[in-house]
Amino acid sequence: MLLQLKDLSVNYGPKNILSSINLEIGKGEIVGLIGPNGSGKSTLMKAMVGLIPSNGEISYDNRPLKNISARQLSKHVAYMAQERDVAWDLSVERILALGCEAIGGSVRTPKHKAELEEVVSSLGLEPIRKESILQVSGGEKARALLGRALMQKTPLIIADEPTAGLDPEHQLELQEIFQKLQQQGTSMLVSLHDWTYAARLCTRLAMLKEGRLVAYGSPEEVLTQERVQDVYRVKAHILETEQGPVITPTTRL
Repeated sequence: MLLQLKDLSVNYGPKNILSSINLEIGKGEIVGLIGPNGSGKSTLMKAMVGLIPSNGEISYDNRPLKNISARQLSKHVAYMAQERDVAWDLSVERILALGCEAIGGSVRTPKHKAELEEVVSSLGLEPIRKESILQVSGGEKARALLGRALMQKTPLIIADEPTAGLDPEHQLELQEIFQKLQQQGTSMLVSLHDWTYAARLCTRLAMLKEGRLVAYGSPEEVLTQERVQDVYRVKAHILETEQGPVITPTTRL
């Protein structure tokens, strides 16, 4: 397994944020992490990459996280945080290069230069590649930070709300990029709020409620009306279409 969690828990002082999370992600999967605000999605992702202390076991390719150095970890997983704040006055192109440098590479080499050009093209960053990351729009910044993650060429990408700030066109473009990466064998764990988008993009969904994993399976198994009502406290209408399900919240409980 690329990633395995066993009885993962996170506490902030006396408060329990995550409780006994068990999760596995294999090659070529797109796993969607869903749940209401405050359910622990971002905390779980940060724990997975060692940004916050946790209890239990986190393993990459059967190697415990505690035995993996930061440089080694950057070759296992690329992490795109929910926070889009960037403190460095660097060009978008330079931001992408940082992903390559995280694994000890350099865009000065022909191989990595070609990879950078591919990422620039696939994410539509050509018009802003020379602009400061501090001057671009929120959606453009999100695409640039995703590009930095893609430049690491890792077998697993963890992205916290990667569609935040993206317009519908770029959300669909991102879906196509993720699906292409999946076909190439890359796995992804992405946190999402849009149920329809999650159901169409992901091979499996992991649903959190109050820090606990309450469902893990196919979108059809997880996104039932009963479970949505229990976890989100809303009623939802599920319409099956040729393009996949359309899931719409209708009434607050």
